[in-house]
Amino acid sequence: VNAYTFLEYVNMRLVSILREDKDFSGVSTGTGMSGNANGDDEAGERTVRTNTTGNVNYVQVTFTLGSKYTVNSNPNADKYESGLIPLDSVRVGRGTFLDASTSMEHVCQEYAEAEDDNDDRDQLVGLSVGRVTKGDFDDAADQLCGPQASMCASPSSIPDQFVSFNIPLGSEVFDGQASSSLSANIFVSLVVNAVDTVAPTANMGNPTAPNAGGDPFQMKTTLTASIPIVAGGVNIFCDGFTAKTDLADVANVDIVVGSASSSDELTRLRILEDVASTDLSPKTASVIDTDSIESALMTLVLKGNHSYFAAGPGRNTGDYAMELDDLITLHLMEDGQATATNSKEAEVVRLLGLTGDDNSDSNGLDTDGYKLNGAFKFTIDRDEGTASLEPTAELLLACPFNPPRPEPNNSPLESCILRRDVRGRIFPARLGAVPTAMEILAAPGSARDSTEEIIDGVAENLIETSEESAFLTTILGESDYTKELAPAFARAIHARYQLNGRYRRAYWINPGYEW
Repeated sequence: VNAYTFLEYVNMRLVSILREDKDFSGVSTGTGMSGNANGDDEAGERTVRTNTTGNVNYVQVTFTLGSKYTVNSNPNADKYESGLIPLDSVRVGRGTFLDASTSMEHVCQEYAEAEDDNDDRDQLVGLSVGRVTKGDFDDAADQLCGPQASMCASPSSIPDQFVSFNIPLGSEVFDGQASSSLSANIFVSLVVNAVDTVAPTANMGNPTAPNAGGDPFQMKTTLTASIPIVAGGVNIFCDGFTAKTDLADVANVDIVVGSASSSDELTRLRILEDVASTDLSPKTASVIDTDSIESALMTLVLKGNHSYFAAGPGRNTGDYAMELDDLITLHLMEDGQATATNSKEAEVVRLLGLTGDDNSDSNGLDTDGYKLNGAFKFTIDRDEGTASLEPTAELLLACPFNPPRPEPNNSPLESCILRRDVRGRIFPARLGAVPTAMEILAAPGSARDSTEEIIDGVAENLIETSEESAFLTTILGESDYTKELAPAFARAIHARYQLNGRYRRAYWINPGYEW
């Protein structure tokens, strides 16, 4: 390298830009549970990757121009013939060898002509193996997730002597071409057109200097280079990959019916195990004969999988906690049979069996909410990043939401009502009433920081004036029996389920009407 070095550090790279998938709601190229390598719909996949269909490609050529050279801009010539890289000099091709079998095409000339003619949506650009309209190419190249590089833009100045020039190749040019034998290559040929900034001074200031007549003012050379298409050799932008886990894979729910003063008594209660449903389909009804509020007391237990939530190699779930965001209970006062045509239970079962809405449409992810089935829906607040469970209008017709206490000689008692026991992780209560649910042995601080040892201490220190005792007293009445039952029952639940306040948590729910 010396003062007369014209080009150095010549480099090339291949770039592919995918069409960004913002919600992964469509068909993708991931391998789903069915094992179909061509991809399935979102609902059938655990892993989803951005579809590569319609990807656009370009080759970037970079080099450093010698320190004494600069851009040769002829004000009387157009961009096709002048500039550092005249556009009509740029040719690219794809093949095994650069010989007569490789078609070298003037892609930058086509690209610039489409731009000049304002013909982005009709004129095709790129190699003959991947031609695409200039508009479609630019739409993909201009995505915020991509490099947003300008195509065929010959620099007007090079203050740091570094030159970067991007050449559009078209769409899907690299697909299926990667080869370890280097049988597929991208070839580039272009002219570098510069001006020697030292020669005029040397020539005019000292005509007798060596090389009399001075260096030529204009310097041109043809740069020819190639780069193979190999696996891992393409820079990919706007690619995305999402892994989905069904809630039932990492957590489930038990419902304990009744109360117990010891672990031995707890084993004799009715326990509905693993009742969580992620497809929201109606389940076979479980009839439980009870003769009192106490025998119908419900304990809802969230059972996070230890192997998922516990810290360990390859797992980053130590900061995650399970939360009960919303809980709506539905109270029926009928005979437990859904056979009667006009029964409230029959209507509820019918609504639960209706197919819910898809959570996306042709415009992408549904942003305001959607029906889970005929009975319940999600209302979504995208700004807050929350979703709340709500009854549908159809369900409300059959079962009013939290109706007031019936008065004598007023409307008859409703045989089906809806009650919200948890909303936004808070236990709401009507004015003058008490909450209808509570978490037992709740973590004293942040749930994400809680451990089984912390809840051991909470259980050990539980006394008859605890919140657990106060809650059962409001349901079962004031008595020494109730005050002693609450801490004993809470400890029994803790012993069976290893509550830790983070991903193993339990909630008591009053089974009766609040009034």
